[in-house]
Amino acid sequence: MVKSLLTNRRYLKRGVGDWFLHRSHALLGALVMSHLIYRYTCFFAVLWLSFNPQDTSLGVHHDMGFDGDAARVLSWQQQDKNFWVCWQPMVLLLFPHLLLQISGFGFRIPPKRHPEGNRIWGEYRWHALAFFTRCGSLLSLAWYNKTHPDKEDERQRFIHTQIVAAGIFFANMMVVDAMTRNFAKKPKSYFTKTTNEEEPEQVVGTIRGLKGSNGFKYLLSATQFHANLHCLCTQDQLSVQWAALTVVQSSAFGMTLRRKSLITHGLGLVLYASVLALGMVVIGHDWYRQ
Repeated sequence: MVKSLLTNRRYLKRGVGDWFLHRSHALLGALVMSHLIYRYTCFFAVLWLSFNPQDTSLGVHHDMGFDGDAARVLSWQQQDKNFWVCWQPMVLLLFPHLLLQISGFGFRIPPKRHPEGNRIWGEYRWHALAFFTRCGSLLSLAWYNKTHPDKEDERQRFIHTQIVAAGIFFANMMVVDAMTRNFAKKPKSYFTKTTNEEEPEQVVGTIRGLKGSNGFKYLLSATQFHANLHCLCTQDQLSVQWAALTVVQSSAFGMTLRRKSLITHGLGLVLYASVLALGMVVIGHDWYRQ
């Protein structure tokens, strides 16, 4: 983000549009990363609370701080039951994340994947948008449950929530598969378009296409599997879905740093694995809570 703000001046001289796109995307990235860090700060504050039960000052930070947001909404609803009152916090929180995801389509990137696999390419950008949509939908589902308590008995709510969550999950899988098939059908000329970088040979597979040891890639795949599976357990806790959103947007940030040569390939893999590990900590805490 810093390099996007301070360099690439020759490229940015092409027009005001390019300048605004780069600067706004970098500023949105800084805002989004700060928000992700804030939510994890709330999460670890709750972990500290579990070791210090006498400290009651951190109660609003439960569920990455979303409990405090929901409590304010519930108090507002007592005075005004308007639809916007309930959804205003969620819309405002997710809007910068959505803008960041969409603004990324304004950049010219290689249509084919780099051999080391740790840089953004055309197909990944669409996949990231699809997974962001899934995260946003499941976050909205959990937010609805949190801000509409006692509308039905617990068993019925569990069943209804699981049906909706499963529908979102499998619809997302079908959309991503359709995107993959669409890119597979593209003519060879699409992958030989002129870009700022030399085009390497195409590498397929998200994890399998990474340059790294098989054992390391197996651990990444296993972590992704458990994270996706736990998305089906959505109830009224937003932390698990927020962890998934963190993986989607921070991995793109890491790929950007790698493309700008600000980090090495190995460090990029470590950062991605670290974000997945943080997500597993959130999942473990959610299992323990249940």
